[in-house]
This record gives sequence, C-alpha cells and structure tokens, in this order.
Amino acid sequence: MASLAQLTEGREALMAARYPGFRSVEYDGMRVGYATDVKMAVALGDQNRQIAATGPQRISVVRIQTRPTAFYGCERLCITVVVTAGAKCCV
Repeated sequence: MASLAQLTEGREALMAARYPGFRSVEYDGMRVGYATDVKMAVALGDQNRQIAATGPQRISVVRIQTRPTAFYGCERLCITVVVTAGAKCCV
C-alpha cells in the first residue's frame, strides 16, 4: 500500500487535472488517462477512501457504565467510558 504522502500527492494531481477538464494526469513518473469525467471521479473517490483508511479507526462501540460513589460525604455518579475497536479517543 502506498504511503499517506504518495496518496495525497496522487489525489492533488488528480484534482488539479480534473477541475480544468483534462482527462490525463501525471505523477510519480506515471501518466494515466481517463475516458470520462465519471472515471476520474471514481478514481478520486478511491484515493479519498485509501487516505481515510490510513487515519485513525472510528469508534465502533462505546459502553457507558454508571455507579454511585460517596465523595466528600455526598452521593455522586461515577461514569466509566469503555472504548473498543482499538480506537483513539479524546474525552
């Protein structure tokens, strides 16, 4: 699989060629031609999916557990958040 820098470079080259109406793009010493704008759009969507796949995983399951606790003589609610699927989470 290509690195994030290579994927981003390819996407930028594809967008730069597509928007003015060109049907071919050249990057990394390769030249690729597309028959229609629809095929270029499909290639651009594939580039975006590959770039998104290199980023952090989405959270698939969040389970919230509650339990009462005594804190400074009063009842409070303690909340535990469990994040699964190896996702990065900032709370």
